[in-house]
Amino acid sequence: MQRLALFDLDNTLIDLDAAFLLWAHEFAKEHRLSRKAVDHLVKLDRNGLNRAGCREDRVSWRRRG
Repeated sequence: MQRLALFDLDNTLIDLDAAFLLWAHEFAKEHRLSRKAVDHLVKLDRNGLNRAGCREDRVSWRRRG
């Protein structure tokens, strides 16, 4: 049997933004946080750019160097 790995790097297979938003709502509800907290979490996620641990300052540093 062959093994196969699928990597969805551009949200074409799974809508990760919708999944993250659902998680953010559940997290906020569980921790009794406001809608503003959900908005803040979504803003920090930056459409998935921070999910892989990518920090903007590291990326900009690499571009300059």
